[in-house]
Amino acid sequence: MIKNLLIAFSLAALCACDRDDASPSACKGLVDGVYAFPELPENHGMTQEEVTSYWDLPEEVAGCIPGGGLINTILDYPHIGLIMASSSSPQHGYDTYIRARFRGARELENRPDRGTDLLLAYQQVDPLGYNPEWELLEIGRYQFRIFNLEIVFSQYNNLAALTTCEKIKLMHLARTVFEQKRQDEETYGAWGLATTAALMARLMKMDEFPAFMAVYDLQEVMLLTERFQPLSIAVLEEIYVISESFLDHLIRVG
Repeated sequence: MIKNLLIAFSLAALCACDRDDASPSACKGLVDGVYAFPELPENHGMTQEEVTSYWDLPEEVAGCIPGGGLINTILDYPHIGLIMASSSSPQHGYDTYIRARFRGARELENRPDRGTDLLLAYQQVDPLGYNPEWELLEIGRYQFRIFNLEIVFSQYNNLAALTTCEKIKLMHLARTVFEQKRQDEETYGAWGLATTAALMARLMKMDEFPAFMAVYDLQEVMLLTERFQPLSIAVLEEIYVISESFLDHLIRVG
């Protein structure tokens, strides 16, 4: 794991690029570059559609919010928990309750530098960074923020924005995150590992990596890749094993 971290961060210089984010001061309603969602009025009596509109990202803010702030705004979206609340799958939850209803998610998918911004956000992920003394609800919030970031990053349109160098860095990071979650399997379990495994699986699918495509048609692999649904720990471990050879492949061709 330590070796993976050293290699991943040594790639930072290779993947570095100049940024020209809009100044947060150009946007109204931002706190440290992140949109501050308004509180619902007490006894508001709004319909579901009105609440959705009330909490949507204003169009003028979407046009000037910096990339990192946009990602954190998506993760702060009051309805973000509906990703996991879908009776179908987390992917259905994202499509139906986040992307379709929240301008911020759609804005991110249109940003040309979304891959770089998401990679920077993913670098901050530390599955073991919570305090075991925290309340269970607080620990849950910490973990689900990681899950939600991985689901957002895993959208094919977002992954498509990555350069080869960024793919290499992402695979290093994702493998490390997977290993860290596995160290705390009692807390994360199969569902916690699934979002990381699906992130790696989708990247391999997009590149049509032969070793992955050879198992993709298996139901348990397809459900994990497309719906974030883990049918077994074994399939998660299989994705992790294949990801190592995919990473080697990326390094050779990169």
